[in-house]
Amino acid sequence: EEAVSPSAKEMNETASAPAPAEIPLPEAPVSADATSETVTAEAASAHPVEEIFSPSAKEMNEAASAPAPAEIPLPEAPVSTDATSETVTAEAVETRSPIEAYLLDHGFRVDFSQSNGFGTVCDPVRSLALYIAEHYSLLQEFLGHLRQRLCKDRLVSFSMNRLSEAAKNEIIRFAKEKLTPFGLLSNTLINGTGTVTAQIPRTKKVTSFLAGGWLEIYARTVAEEETARCAHEMGVAYQVCSNLLIVKGSVQHELDIVCRLQNGRLCLIETKSGNFRDYCSLLNVGIDIATIPSHTLLLGANMTAESAEAIRYFYDIYCCNLDPAALRSQIREMLRSSVEN
Repeated sequence: EEAVSPSAKEMNETASAPAPAEIPLPEAPVSADATSETVTAEAASAHPVEEIFSPSAKEMNEAASAPAPAEIPLPEAPVSTDATSETVTAEAVETRSPIEAYLLDHGFRVDFSQSNGFGTVCDPVRSLALYIAEHYSLLQEFLGHLRQRLCKDRLVSFSMNRLSEAAKNEIIRFAKEKLTPFGLLSNTLINGTGTVTAQIPRTKKVTSFLAGGWLEIYARTVAEEETARCAHEMGVAYQVCSNLLIVKGSVQHELDIVCRLQNGRLCLIETKSGNFRDYCSLLNVGIDIATIPSHTLLLGANMTAESAEAIRYFYDIYCCNLDPAALRSQIREMLRSSVEN
């Protein structure tokens, strides 16, 4: 009470004491806002210095006894998606795609920089890839010749004399009505001796398509359709990617096509448009990412049905040629087993 309520004598002495020199207030900064109002002298005098800067003891006691304000949580730091980061928190894992999360769990860094190539494939090119797959038995020798010329002078000179009439007609149609209008062949001619002559343009995408990219586009299209169908039947999410580069220390793999149903294991599809013989390499990839046994499919354009059956037996993988029914059936079986197991 003595601290809060001064005596009458003290109040009289205070009243008779000379007024303290007025302490000038710092000038308020000039506002750049054109809508700011002018501060009048009356408004300024309504707030004396003591009221603004010197709270009473009672006010100070009340402020001290007031409960502390609730702590305002700071916003969470954004999760880094930098592939070089070493520690992956639970929150970070949740933000990653199903395929990336699976590969990270197996110790691989994932490079998606080349995986968007399929998304930019236009419908005519996708249709061309499907056309080649459907007519491959008649086009096989001509496509093999084109692939060989890519490594040389890119000048095409293909004799059809030894081929069947069905193959000749299909190759002529393919060269004149498909490849040339789409820009994959230039200056195409069919002479009277049954020889196709042309030039292969020097562009990266033309080279990639004729070197076997058409098979990957075809396989990706079928994989997208069958994965979406299985996901719809099971009521789960899914993801399909192609051309993934994965790295673990000195080990590096390029994956053609990978599919994953929600909560399922990763499924790998490898496409081979030439005469594939490197089964050890395929085996090593499957073991490293745990898709062997039972979750790898080898699609070989030149593979016979007998070879595919034998490889499936010896390596515990799915294997087929361009038989569309076999390819779709094996993709569905592989996807379903990835969830069940």
